[in-house]
Amino acid sequence: MNKKKYLTVALAFCMILPMSIPALAADSSAAVPPTSAAPADAAKLTPQQRADQRIAKLQKAIDHVTMAQDNQADLAPIKALQAQEKTVRASMHSTNEEIKTKMKADRASKNYTALLAGLNDLVSMQPSILALNTASQTTAADWAKLKTDRQANNSAAVTADLTKLETDVTSRLAAMNVVLTGLQKVDQDLSMANTTPTAPVATPAPAAAVN
Repeated sequence: MNKKKYLTVALAFCMILPMSIPALAADSSAAVPPTSAAPADAAKLTPQQRADQRIAKLQKAIDHVTMAQDNQADLAPIKALQAQEKTVRASMHSTNEEIKTKMKADRASKNYTALLAGLNDLVSMQPSILALNTASQTTAADWAKLKTDRQANNSAAVTADLTKLETDVTSRLAAMNVVLTGLQKVDQDLSMANTTPTAPVATPAPAAAVN
């Protein structure tokens, strides 16, 4: 009994899946032009020089807004993938909650057949969970690099970053679907009928007759 109880506890512990998905919102800071202090000798500038300074600052702002606009368009496919990820993540969460409920019920009814099947399913899921974790780390690194290249106004690198990010987010979405499929199998197997043999109930012997 202790071994079976340990298996149910292990199943409950392992079901705490690392489903945290990094935020995929575009960094809006790239659209804000950097501020600069006015030169100390601004009073000595000619009207033309002041006009040239204003034009230079405005042009820098235009460049930043243009890049932000271009990135917004480039992020459209990634945002579409985000929407799909959100749906899959919600399904993963709801299925995981169903699994917890069924585990409690199976444990209460001592349905070790279902619990062991769920545990074996979970073991087979570990490579899929690892793949999802790896994909999440990859996309997190992609977002960090994109932010750095945008801040450096490296347009060529930003273009490459966006292409890689779309590819990696697609891979992560696929990994999420694999994990969801695994969770659904665990959920299904936890509904198995109990085939664990139970000890027969002893029939009390009839009381001896008293003379």
